[in-house]
Amino acid sequence: MENKIPSWPDCAADLINVAAGRTAADLVIVGGKVANVHTREILRWDVAIKSSRFAYVGPDASHCIGP
Repeated sequence: MENKIPSWPDCAADLINVAAGRTAADLVIVGGKVANVHTREILRWDVAIKSSRFAYVGPDASHCIGP
């Protein structure tokens, strides 16, 4: 069975709500290393995922973690 990622229109509201901290992400990776290919920096950032899509990537995703 193929696992399809939902289209942007189907999950945009959920992604925005996670990024804004109104709902919890499905998965949050804390302290991951993200490569900025433009500046050649390795950043310690968090990544929040909802509906198999990136909802937030930044220095602190604590607002994306539920109870």
